[in-house]
Amino acid sequence: MEAYKEEAATLEKQLLILREQGKLEEVAQTARRLFDIAQLHQDTYYSAAALYFQAFYEFSVGNYKACLQSCFNSEEISEKNEYLKILAYVHNLQGIVYSDLGDFLTSLHYFLKAYYLTIDHPEFEYHYAIINNLGTLFHEIDCEEKGIEYFIRAFQERRKLHMKFELNDGIILTNILMVYMKLNRAAEAAPWYEVFLKYFSENKHIVLEENRIMLRIFELWHRKHISELKQCLYDFLEIAAKSSDYKNTVRNYMDCIQICISLKLKDQAYLLFRNLEKMEAHHPDSINSARLADIKVELAMQFCSREELYLHLLEAYRLNRKAREQEKRNNLQSILNKMDLENALYEQHIILQRNEELLRSNKLDPFTEVLNKTAFRTHVLDVIRDKNKNEKGAFFILDIDNFKMINDTCGHLVGDQVIVEVAANLQNNLREDDLVGRIGGDEFCIYLQHIKQIDDIEKNAQRIIDNIRTMQLTGYHRHLTVSMGICIVDAEKDFEDIFMKADHALYEAKANGRDQFVVYKNDYFSQIMQKKEKRKDRHEVTVNDILPKVFEMLNVFDKQDELLAQTMKFICRAMNVKNIFLLRFENDSYSMGRVYIYDLEKNYACKHVHIQTDPVYLKSFDERHLYYQNQINNEEIQYLNEYERYHIQATLQHQILYDHQVIGIIGMNDRRIHEWNEDELSLIRNLSYAFATYLIAIE
Repeated sequence: MEAYKEEAATLEKQLLILREQGKLEEVAQTARRLFDIAQLHQDTYYSAAALYFQAFYEFSVGNYKACLQSCFNSEEISEKNEYLKILAYVHNLQGIVYSDLGDFLTSLHYFLKAYYLTIDHPEFEYHYAIINNLGTLFHEIDCEEKGIEYFIRAFQERRKLHMKFELNDGIILTNILMVYMKLNRAAEAAPWYEVFLKYFSENKHIVLEENRIMLRIFELWHRKHISELKQCLYDFLEIAAKSSDYKNTVRNYMDCIQICISLKLKDQAYLLFRNLEKMEAHHPDSINSARLADIKVELAMQFCSREELYLHLLEAYRLNRKAREQEKRNNLQSILNKMDLENALYEQHIILQRNEELLRSNKLDPFTEVLNKTAFRTHVLDVIRDKNKNEKGAFFILDIDNFKMINDTCGHLVGDQVIVEVAANLQNNLREDDLVGRIGGDEFCIYLQHIKQIDDIEKNAQRIIDNIRTMQLTGYHRHLTVSMGICIVDAEKDFEDIFMKADHALYEAKANGRDQFVVYKNDYFSQIMQKKEKRKDRHEVTVNDILPKVFEMLNVFDKQDELLAQTMKFICRAMNVKNIFLLRFENDSYSMGRVYIYDLEKNYACKHVHIQTDPVYLKSFDERHLYYQNQINNEEIQYLNEYERYHIQATLQHQILYDHQVIGIIGMNDRRIHEWNEDELSLIRNLSYAFATYLIAIE
């Protein structure tokens, strides 16, 4: 953890304790310190936390405007970054503030936001506080039955969490007791009072002491014990002067004044009123002034002459008009804050949406909207890494049969449409968690997850082939077929090995007549090497021995020089020739190129050497794009002029074509004189197809 985060975390814990203790000035100082640290290090979490505690301080000292502004700032940061616990604290505080301002609907709106947020996140252990404040809200609008219901639920919520008894339990219990006592329902209050005495009889916290006195006041009021009641009122005035819970104390003052009015205790009523005025003087506010004016009218109605009552009524009217104007300003500010917040959230939504689109475009093949080659590889590696040991996966390589013929006979637009419709068919007929990717041209890869039985793989493969065969294609009126190679993924983790095995299976599917799938079932590579070791004459090595491995070695994702060297070394050893070369032309006149040579005798590879070539050289190739000699003069070999001339007696070469254009030459040379057989001519022709794909892929 960074050093500043340790300090910030310590400050946050201190603020939670200071908030419970009601040490307001220390809350303000510590919150400012936390905010400065957060700003210095651009830490959004601790910025949001510090703003919440600043808002709490402003609320506690009656500065509601500053409180709401800090709440808005904290809310904006928390919404953007999903700091949900801070957001619950902020919404709860906003509900309390708007309740004090008399805007009960807005208050309920914020309480409910906090309510459902804390339901979804019981780990916050804060749901009880919201329930308690909903009880207070109903209590303030004189809906006492609903208030008691929520107070009891708040207490039960804390017990359900097995929290130890502490101040919050005491406050909730006194809330329950005061409503019952105010309604003169002492019998229902009795069991709650026993719980209170059991756990809080020795607790001297000011809020609990104040509420304990209020319970006694309610009891004496109902019993009409006036002398004892007066003494309790003086006790209340003494403790209220020390209170840190402004809202609780104001509510208690109001109840005491109403009790005095009902019992016609004029002196005590005015004494309480004057003390309430002094208290409200520290929280100057039009709404508070109007509330005091209303109380003064009630006092005048009970204790003053008509003339005095008239003057109080005029004053109350003036102050209430002023209070309504302030309420309008508060409502306007609330609307503007809400609009600012919603605008900020909308802008954030647009940014996130653009980021998602950008991320999506970087992962998808723009032509087919399936995963591109890189993204497919990454996703498959992730799935293989996280795969359950008891589950299998299936890696498919799918190739559209005779796709070149479709392009040649129907045109490239139809060919493009075929690729798009095949991609859509694959996406629509696979499960959501299966992966589809396009790895180039008309080749696709599929990865099926959560395979329990091998039969499931074959059923899925046949279903894919059947679905594509029955497709109705625009501009192409024949049945479209595909060939597939499949590698079953069990314990295998190496992507390149999985790919090569699936690619070998694809080659077999095509060699067997296309329109089918083949599942890779053995370690073909080791079999080839074992056969090679047993043979002495190169003519015993067949095309079927060499060609599948060459396709497997070249058709991998990463076309690297090391891979090319291994492939050419394998061909050279299998055929037992002096060298093998791959020439790639670099201009349309065929006068410049790069050549890659592997020499068996020297066990040495020359990589991508620039050479000049004689265009007349291409005229030596027949209509099959072949050039081969059994006994030639060294001077006739013109394809290499920057290296020593080899004493070559036989050569076999084939032009490499792509889209009917010659792009290179693959050839092998030997010192011995001999006849090239049909298998070898077939091999060189098929090698030209393999290396055509390779040369295009590395451009």
